[in-house]
This record gives sequence, C-alpha cells and structure tokens, in this order.
Amino acid sequence: MRNDRSHNAFSFTNLCRLALTTSAVMFKETSAARPAQHRPSDLFSASVYRESIGHLVVHRPGDTHYCLVDQHMPADRKVAEASTQNHERYAERHGYLYYSFEGRLSGKMFVDPKHRSGDEQAGGGLRWQKFSALAAAAVDSYPDGPLKCGWLMWIDNDAVFTNPSFALETIVDSFAEKGDSVAKDIILSRDSWMIEHNLINSGVFMVKNSPMGRNFLQQVADLFVVYQDSFYQDQQAFHHHAIGRDTRHLNSSQMENLGALVRPDIAVAPPRTMTSLVSFASVNHLESQWQPCDLIIQLPKLSTAVRIDNIKEVENPPLACMFWPSW
Repeated sequence: MRNDRSHNAFSFTNLCRLALTTSAVMFKETSAARPAQHRPSDLFSASVYRESIGHLVVHRPGDTHYCLVDQHMPADRKVAEASTQNHERYAERHGYLYYSFEGRLSGKMFVDPKHRSGDEQAGGGLRWQKFSALAAAAVDSYPDGPLKCGWLMWIDNDAVFTNPSFALETIVDSFAEKGDSVAKDIILSRDSWMIEHNLINSGVFMVKNSPMGRNFLQQVADLFVVYQDSFYQDQQAFHHHAIGRDTRHLNSSQMENLGALVRPDIAVAPPRTMTSLVSFASVNHLESQWQPCDLIIQLPKLSTAVRIDNIKEVENPPLACMFWPSW
C-alpha cells in the first residue's frame, strides 16, 4: 500500500460518502487548517482532521453488522502485509466488513504540543490511533443512511486469527445469553494479571456501535492527556474506565476476581477466548498462552522477522479446530 503524506484536512463525513471497493482506497479533502487539538474533544465529529491520509480497505459490502478494524504505521508495513492478509481472509470467510488503515489518522488529536513532533513523545501517540480508526468505521454509512457497522472488533497489527471457523457472533451471543439486566455493549479481552498488573488487553476488543459503545471509546480516548507518557498508555486508560482505578493499587484477590470490579455494561472475556499471547520465556502468563484452535494470537515483543514467521506458522489450524469449543 502507498502512504500519502498530506497536511490537508480530512473529514469523516467524506469517508462515509465514498463507495466501498475491494482494494485500497485513499481519501482526501482540502480545507483550511484547524488549530492543533490536544485532546479528542469529539472523536466522532465530522470535523475531526488528520495529517496523514490512510487507507480504507473494505470487502464484501452488504448489510453485515460486524466489522474488523486495524491500523498500522508505514514502519510496520512488513508485518502488516502478513497480518492484514490474514484479517482479510477471516473477514471474507464470515462476510464481515474490513477496514484497514495505514498512517497517523488523527492529525494533532493525539500529539502533545510540548514535543516538537508526535514521535518524540512516549509512543508518538501511536497507540491511540485505534480510536480514530474505530471512529472512522463507526460513522461509515450506506447511501440511504444506515450505519454499516453494528459491532466493531479492533485487532492489533501484530495479532492474527488462528481459528478461522470461529465467528464473532459466538462471542456476542454468549454474553447476550447470560441474562444480565444490563446490556453488554463493550466486550474486552482479559489479559494475564500476573504481567505488570495488566487485567485488560487493549490489543483485541469489541464495541457495539451504540451510544453506550461510542461513549466508552470517547471516554477512553479523552484520557490521552492523562496516560500519554505511561507504560501501556491506552491499556491504562481502558483500566481507568472499565475498573475505575489504577490496577497497580489492586491486590491479588481483586485481580483474580476482576468481574466484581468491572462496570456492569462491560463484559471481560476470559483469557484465550478472544485473544491469546505468544509463548515467552516467562511462565507468568500461562493462563493467556496461545494454544491450537484459539481464535487469535498476539505477537508482541518480537522482531519483525520472527513475527512474520509466527504468522505463517499458526495460520493453518488443525481440521479438528472446526469443532473446537473455544469457550
């Protein structure tokens, strides 16, 4: 995919009006520059702008309600070439829409003005681009008005599907069948609490394209100004709104019983339900360690070459996975 750097303003309204295609499409709108924004005052506003024009790739347009969304930077293109092909095949198999963006999407939205450039701050604001990508997909609509995405799944660039027979509807339906009095419009992934107190994995999650779901994304994105220089910045923001406290202040009993702390409108899928982790030398995350037939594997903290090799190795699950009860 080609990366087109531009300082032209970009409107999500124009994004909604453009036709779907089965190949990478570039979107651009020219208008007067806006003042730098230091926080996402309205993530879903049509007046949100970005500096780098990304790509939107959508497959099998129709009345589907499930959408996959990912984003990567040009520096990560080698891994993205492997992972996006995997995401595309999974989306096509199930008839989902697939949005894949390249480049910084948010302009000045996630850039701290005290730094001369966004890349000089911790993470360069790159962990927060997922919120702009999700917002772009969330507001995309058909010509006659209806939104295209009823549910959105975010999947990191270093994560791939390893059980293509497992459908996202299974996850949503499972929580809907639990009989809770409060609807679950946000489904997060449980991380291994033994790794640096990470209770929620922000690399894979699902959000309903509803007022409640959008409000959650807006609230988490607003915490950029609080957690921009923190370790696992966006993940800490997820903890803040899902649990209401810093996970470093939780004891082991509270961490093991996460369900009692999470907001009633949020579901947290058990380890290995939505995503699993590649095996490290450490044994502290066995509960989250990937096994054959798991839906997704994440490949953090690995070199580009090793990530690509791992993607090729795990893409073809055993035939038995078609009948594997992943829950």
